[in-house]
Amino acid sequence: MNYVLNYRIPASNNTTHMTGNNTFILTTDADIQFTAESAVVLLDMLDSDPQVGAVCARTHPQGSGLLYWYQVFDYAIGHWFQKAAEHILGCVLCCPGCFSAFRCCALSSVLETYSTEVSNSKATEFLIKDMGEDRWLCTLLVEKGWRLEYCAVSENHTHCPEDFDTSFKQRRRWIPSTVANLSLLITQASEITRGNDTVSILFVLFQSVLVFSTAISPATVILVIASGFASAYKVSDSSVIAIIVLLLLLSIAYGLFCIYGKPQQQLDVAKLASFILVIFMGVVFAGNLKNMIYDGASLIQDCSLSETCAKNGTFIFPLTPSTMYLTLFTLLFIVAGLVHFNEFSCLIHGVWYFLALPS
Repeated sequence: MNYVLNYRIPASNNTTHMTGNNTFILTTDADIQFTAESAVVLLDMLDSDPQVGAVCARTHPQGSGLLYWYQVFDYAIGHWFQKAAEHILGCVLCCPGCFSAFRCCALSSVLETYSTEVSNSKATEFLIKDMGEDRWLCTLLVEKGWRLEYCAVSENHTHCPEDFDTSFKQRRRWIPSTVANLSLLITQASEITRGNDTVSILFVLFQSVLVFSTAISPATVILVIASGFASAYKVSDSSVIAIIVLLLLLSIAYGLFCIYGKPQQQLDVAKLASFILVIFMGVVFAGNLKNMIYDGASLIQDCSLSETCAKNGTFIFPLTPSTMYLTLFTLLFIVAGLVHFNEFSCLIHGVWYFLALPS
């Protein structure tokens, strides 16, 4: 990249029409599979708008086994919802290095900052720069006023981790770097919104909600498990509180172990905890599925279009909150799958995603 930006383009200015604005770099990983048409689509989007600094594509995982199935659904909803939402509401915040196209003059505008060394005394710099190089590069591009876009028509395939250790290490890099870069974007919101027309206060607020939801995700998972037991198996309030306290203590214990334990021991404990939590989620899923079937049958039996579900003059909602919650989420994913009909089969793997949600 440095050769193209600092030597090839300047050397060609006098002999060709090659400039930083009409020259693009396509980045790929070694295992990426893509077609020429997919690359051309990315270049067309860059060529059509001089304000676009980079474009990313729809990435499909390849592999086999349970972890591959999990990632099929994870990649699908990540592109269907996250990438698409960023593209429409503002601009994409991460064009992955596995398969994206960048405008050379956009890269030149941030290359000096991007090339700076990571300070050993600042943990935030390590999280922002070293843990996610492509996201850090895109953060700099957004700060400089460039628009980053997502193109679902351009597709590529990459091999995903198939064993727990590799997958866990990958996620342990991705999640902290994502949160760190989004936090940087939020803290510099006033400057970025002034310098980048595609980033608005509402878009920053949207990203703030995502960061907040990530921060409270452990508590969310604990409540999902506890409420699942409560609604599916009618356990007492004291039992629900006991489940919440137990899961909370286990989460704190694992957090401390991650600070003081050895890396391989952390992975071993994570495997064991994930296995136990999958069993918990399986029990919760079975119970909620039973509830949904029961509520659906009751709704058909007790309600009709011509009468109101009421008893003694008091309105009774025919569905439990957990049933309504799961039903709405299921319908949301089904609608998204229908919109992306060629990828509808990805929804099959949503079951494994739900079971592995705590891990």
